[in-house]
Amino acid sequence: MISAFDLFTVGRGPSSSHTVASMRAARRFATALSGAALLNRVESVRIELYGSLSATRPGHGTDKAVFLGLMGEEPATVDVQTADERVRRLAQDRRVPLLGVRSADYDFVLYTHAVPQHPNALTFTVCDNEGLVLHTRTHSSVGAGSCTASNPLVRSL
Repeated sequence: MISAFDLFTVGRGPSSSHTVASMRAARRFATALSGAALLNRVESVRIELYGSLSATRPGHGTDKAVFLGLMGEEPATVDVQTADERVRRLAQDRRVPLLGVRSADYDFVLYTHAVPQHPNALTFTVCDNEGLVLHTRTHSSVGAGSCTASNPLVRSL
């Protein structure tokens, strides 16, 4: 059941589905990696965006939200004064500091089609220094800034 409090959320705009949910998904993914003792093995992260998350990525700030989430930021507390500059630096370096601890190469892959779970989804895949997949997880942006994970993280390898 969704309450009225679930419909209103504090976060970076313009769209809660494209920014708040994406930031939450990215943060949850990075936090789960840390909890499963995988974070220190990550060398690269692949970010796949589906549906309108992909189609409107720059205009709705989905890429910025994903980066900030991977860095450990939360929608309600992110410092909006420094966020754009921090994301600009990432674009130059081509590396993202996961939870501010482990720096990894990143790549965005954009798909206009949807995944079976939901029309707006993000898939994160992390690999080690040999290119071996450590883990992958798909999150769906289900509206009002909420996201769900379709494949929960288990300790991989």
